[in-house]
Amino acid sequence: MKIQSFPSIGNEECQRVRLAEGGVAAVDRCGCGMFQVHVGAFTLRLAPEALSSLLETLGQAVALSMAARRLDASNEHLAFERDERWSKS
Repeated sequence: MKIQSFPSIGNEECQRVRLAEGGVAAVDRCGCGMFQVHVGAFTLRLAPEALSSLLETLGQAVALSMAARRLDASNEHLAFERDERWSKS
């Protein structure tokens, strides 16, 4: 983990630790207990409870999206099988 000091809103030094970093986003934790989520040039400053709620909401969205994608693929497969049966008749 990399520890950095940055000026906070009140011009006090706030030490941040980089907790995670990927190709799209990074997450820091401030010495004051807040989290900073960086996505490109956009940064969200969140309390732990808000970050947890955001994570839950994103998880639900991803799960629903994946379920819908599987359902679409299944429906396409069934339509293909139905078309194959009709063309052989």
